Amino acid sequence: MSDRLKRAQLNSLRVLLLVVVLASQYCSRADLSSGKVEAGPSRGPVSAIPFVTIAKGDHSAITTPRQAVIRTNDEWRALWSEHVAGLAPSPPLPSADFRTGMLIALFRGNTEGGFPITITEIIKGTTEVVVFFEKLSPPPRFPLGVGGIRQSYHIVQVERIPLPVVFQERSRDEKGEDP
Repeated sequence: MSDRLKRAQLNSLRVLLLVVVLASQYCSRADLSSGKVEAGPSRGPVSAIPFVTIAKGDHSAITTPRQAVIRTNDEWRALWSEHVAGLAPSPPLPSADFRTGMLIALFRGNTEGGFPITITEIIKGTTEVVVFFEKLSPPPRFPLGVGGIRQSYHIVQVERIPLPVVFQERSRDEKGEDP
């Protein structure tokens, strides 16, 4: 069996595992024969939404925490201009397709040590889209000032979804453990 086929099978198993975990954590009822999972009265049936990272890093001119949903080219140009303000040379605007997609952006703001922020999964229900993200936190007794001040960010593209978007944090420490 080729490595490519093995990776595809492993990715399929990961998606299946994600669905099972989400069903057990967030759902009150599952009808696996229909492929629908019910999340209770507020979210209705849910499904995982694939996303592609457009930009991720630890230097941004956006120095305060921010969450953004970008649905137009004008919004994207404005946010990107603010994000790269003062950088020379200024990085080019990454392309995005707003006919069929939209962008979701998270900015951590100024943090000591440059601990990242990461979008981990996106779930679509019947009434909203939930963006789950993690902020890596410093371990206990971490000496502040090590690594300087950073502004971590993560920007992803997803399919266009005409629903409100809400953000839900999942905090992790440096070892990936819940605090």
